Amino acid sequence: MRAAKTLVALLPGSIEQITRIIHWSSDRYSYEAHFTLFVFLADVEDLGLPDEITSNVRDLLGAYLVNVSVPTAGAAWMAGHALGDHFENPEAAESLHHLALDARFAVGRSSAVTGLSEWLQEHSTHDSRRYRRTLASIAKRDKSARVRASARVGLERIQAKAHK
Repeated sequence: MRAAKTLVALLPGSIEQITRIIHWSSDRYSYEAHFTLFVFLADVEDLGLPDEITSNVRDLLGAYLVNVSVPTAGAAWMAGHALGDHFENPEAAESLHHLALDARFAVGRSSAVTGLSEWLQEHSTHDSRRYRRTLASIAKRDKSARVRASARVGLERIQAKAHK
């Protein structure tokens, strides 16, 4: 955990090392390392780094979700949660929107759906209605029951938050 925190604290100089670690997925421990890195990367917007670095981190999280094929150690969920609940830049929501539709594997799509629903619970933008329509479509049409269920739960949470 300290190593992950240190790598994030050393940004932008450590972006290559972080990228290498995230691309390493040989066993359960590699996914635990991913999860831990994502915990600290979630706060990258608060570190006062150049926009380019924040954008690189957002892209790195998105690239992870595009290709992740297993839910090991909750790393995929944490990547989606980081983008949806911690990033303030609307580009994070747009990225999650695309990932919810286009990630290769169900775990990536489900994690993106969860992140997008978290975003929608906290933010209202001109794209919010489009995002909700996409979640409704996913809840009915995604080929994975897991992804459909994630979209239904996300929509319920958005609705509940709106009525508070």
